[in-house]
Amino acid sequence: MKLRKVLLSGVVAAILPIMPFLAGKAQATGCLDVALVLAVDASASVSRSEFALQQKGIAQAFRDPAVLNAISLAGRVAVAVIFWGSEGLPKPQSGWVIVDNPAGAERFARRVESMPRLVTGETGLGAGLMAALEEFGILE
Repeated sequence: MKLRKVLLSGVVAAILPIMPFLAGKAQATGCLDVALVLAVDASASVSRSEFALQQKGIAQAFRDPAVLNAISLAGRVAVAVIFWGSEGLPKPQSGWVIVDNPAGAERFARRVESMPRLVTGETGLGAGLMAALEEFGILE
């Protein structure tokens, strides 16, 4: 329960601060209001059960009424998840999912839950951050 609250707080905290600046602007043009990449450690330092817990926690967060409310206030949200490990290993990615209603949130939650663990190796945080930055580049 404590981990769920921390994860949930992190998702809401990532969306809420920028909402006042974006509300309504992008919907009128079909643009995005928020783009969020969740970069998740899948290195060997993360056990199978911890990896499953991360997947489940992300999925549950996107089903939580508080997160759904924050998303509805934010507008048009695109979200992607990247599981990272050692540099040079492929980084499994969900691809961008538009989450602007509960159906979009459920679509993203199911995608996260169904992603297999393909990465292990060392804790290559820099590689994970670079993969997240590259994902943002796809939106341009």
